Amino acid sequence: NNPENRPTVLVLETGNPKEQWYVGYNDVTVTVAKLEDGARYSLAAALHVGESLEIPNWRGTGMDMVITAHSLNRQSSVPYAAVGLAFGPDSEAPTDGPTPSPSDRPTE
Repeated sequence: NNPENRPTVLVLETGNPKEQWYVGYNDVTVTVAKLEDGARYSLAAALHVGESLEIPNWRGTGMDMVITAHSLNRQSSVPYAAVGLAFGPDSEAPTDGPTPSPSDRPTE
């Protein structure tokens, strides 16, 4: 059920079509799978909130790609996960949404 057509799988391109990474959400964990040799998939991680997976030497850059599960929302009409992708440690969770507009009258 995805009436808003939100992305359900994120593909991380490696530059090699026979090796790709896929990030998804299964209502309990953020899943990370890897396509190897163009034919075989393997589950690399099932991340709970706060957990991360490091993929070393991303695309030959010498830097690690870090995938972090920041939060899971099961109450939305379309459940979703907030996932961070970063080079190196991803320590900051996403910020909350904007605060309400200020009032016209002064406050104490």
